Amino acid sequence: MVHIFSIEGLRYLMEEGRISGYPDALYRPLDVPTRSWLLKRYYQYIQSTPHSCICVREDCIRLPRHISVVSSSNVDNGIAFWNSSQSGLRYFQITESGISQKFYDFCRFLEAGNMARSCEETLELIRNMIMEYGGIL
Repeated sequence: MVHIFSIEGLRYLMEEGRISGYPDALYRPLDVPTRSWLLKRYYQYIQSTPHSCICVREDCIRLPRHISVVSSSNVDNGIAFWNSSQSGLRYFQITESGISQKFYDFCRFLEAGNMARSCEETLELIRNMIMEYGGIL
């Protein structure tokens, strides 16, 4: 399973209490202590599973709000995302094996193609963000 995210999305969490991958209509903004707790847990998760999260370089890939990109080579998991339209919120999950596998391959290409930050760089940026918002590790 691979989760794709951006530093911009994490900053949005810390500033607004919102998680970029989920539409605002689904929940109330998180309070400051919960934001800090969540960012620390994400940091620890990346430390323990370094290849499960890909932090894209915003100068290469721009992730739109309300799209949560989680991909897996396991077709049963597929690709899932939200979309907001005139008729309201919609949730999609693509489980077709060819599409799911190609998208997973693309996720891996992000790293190989230098479109993602290294794990070390990602952890450093998140560590700095935790400190910036008054937290400690």
